[in-house]
Amino acid sequence: LDHADFCYLPSVCGNCKALFRRFFFNASSQQCEEFIYGGCGGNRNNFETKAPALMDAWGGACPQPS
Repeated sequence: LDHADFCYLPSVCGNCKALFRRFFFNASSQQCEEFIYGGCGGNRNNFETKAPALMDAWGGACPQPS
């Protein structure tokens, strides 16, 4: 994936059964949103806190909100 491609990936809970609170950049809403991550699998659109998701998203990797 190109650096910006992860911005368009959906949130993916993964294959495991843990309940980790994570954040992803939602390209449709142009917002960083919370989801539950199972602990394994998933994709790069997965951040432990809201700040890195927004920094990557709005720092040039992903489209900036209008």
